[in-house]
Amino acid sequence: MFVLTAKSKDTTGTIGKGEKIMTKKHFKIIAKGISNIAREISNSSASNEEKHYGLIVLRNTMHELSVEFHKDNANFNEINFFESCKVEGYLGFIETKLANKEEN
Repeated sequence: MFVLTAKSKDTTGTIGKGEKIMTKKHFKIIAKGISNIAREISNSSASNEEKHYGLIVLRNTMHELSVEFHKDNANFNEINFFESCKVEGYLGFIETKLANKEEN
């Protein structure tokens, strides 16, 4: 099992010996996993209300992760991460379906 540890900075900003920093490669892997989950929620047999709730939870998780990622790596790019996760696109699609349902 691969485990990443959070870096801790001393006053010079260096990483302690043996500690690892998450890189763009790790962020891409996590974003792909989040994107896969968003797709699964969107394509599931759940109601649109249930899908909406699941995607909201996933979006909140994505945002919480981005805060921690930025703490770990100052070069972390939230915008690229959010776009790679694709949660907003799936969420927008479900919200449109829900809005159309309310109009009918």
